[in-house]
Amino acid sequence: MSVSFDSNAKGKSRDGWPEVNWNIGNAQAMHRVLGLPGEWQMGECSIGTARQAVIRARNRGTLVPFVRSEEEVHGAPRKNEDGTVELKPLRAISFGLDESGIRYRVEQFARFVEYVAELGATVICWY
Repeated sequence: MSVSFDSNAKGKSRDGWPEVNWNIGNAQAMHRVLGLPGEWQMGECSIGTARQAVIRARNRGTLVPFVRSEEEVHGAPRKNEDGTVELKPLRAISFGLDESGIRYRVEQFARFVEYVAELGATVICWY
């Protein structure tokens, strides 16, 4: 699952739009970094509010509180078809988010906001 961003830009081709689509963990972290209104799962704000969020995120002194480390989720031991027993089978992995990844996503979001603003958007939304 993921969170995608869109806008109310009308009558323009979406070819070349900077895509902003974050996995759930990154969406939660980036919502806090940007300080966007509403919930991280879905919401909307004006272009002006989005630009303010970019400025706020770029000027944060430290991003350490938003860093997420990688996490592995293991299942119960299981017997494989060849008769071997896997003691800690990997069920899922949640990749982390470091400071450079946060900065990259702030700039990705900024490019999206400016692009759709040039197309006449007044509102962006995420879902």
